[in-house]
Amino acid sequence: MVAKFEKLKLKFSYLNSNMTTNSQTKDVQSRHLFVQFFLKNQCVPERNLNTFVKELHHRFASDKNFSAKDSMVTSANRIFRNYGFIIKKFFFNPNQTTYYILMNEIDDSQIRQNVWPQKDNSFFHLVIDSIVEKKSTSLSTNMDQDEIYTTNSQFRMGLKEAINLTGELNLPMIVGEKMIMNWIYEHWFYQINTGTITLGPRVLAEKADYLEQKHHLPKCSECYIICLGGHKCPDCLKFIHESCSDSLQKCIDCRTDLLLNQSI
Repeated sequence: MVAKFEKLKLKFSYLNSNMTTNSQTKDVQSRHLFVQFFLKNQCVPERNLNTFVKELHHRFASDKNFSAKDSMVTSANRIFRNYGFIIKKFFFNPNQTTYYILMNEIDDSQIRQNVWPQKDNSFFHLVIDSIVEKKSTSLSTNMDQDEIYTTNSQFRMGLKEAINLTGELNLPMIVGEKMIMNWIYEHWFYQINTGTITLGPRVLAEKADYLEQKHHLPKCSECYIICLGGHKCPDCLKFIHESCSDSLQKCIDCRTDLLLNQSI
């Protein structure tokens, strides 16, 4: 899978460097640039994607067939699926932001191990496990239910505490700190404030199988990304993100009335 990803990057790098208006329509050029944008960034906040699409629109404004963002995502996914990847749209509650994530269509646990050095991979999963295992059994009395639901505050860890986990793997603390800050930048983790981190959109999306199998966290029954808060079926106990429910009031499987705004 790693080889496929690199092959795909190389292919579109070559195509874009050899494009001419004579050989490619402007619409095809814009779609190629769109694919290359995701190959480079992989996890993109919607506002950043909107900005990029506007830039494409400005560049190719004379083309009457210029595609809208959703159409470009659909078109890109036709290409990505041939290589085992897909762009998924995911609303991340802690910062109320929609992300577009280029991810593997299968569990990436083995893939990530092949991409990262063993100690990096071990530290990455240790931080994930520690955040999940620190889930509070009693939530702060200073938080109302809306705040709990919005921030998923039961899944959080002090940044210094996360850095101190390096001791379990004999990693220098400065190396661990650089890793964590880089993972925050790449949206694997999310920094709630200067001293606290939580699981980021990429962990919830790309590590969904891992989190479900090891920690029994539920997947959304619609998008199959981990759902830490949303609507819950009281009978089959399935969760669905509010953003995935489209005003749905009943469970899509058993038709039972959903319990709204539930956290796990």
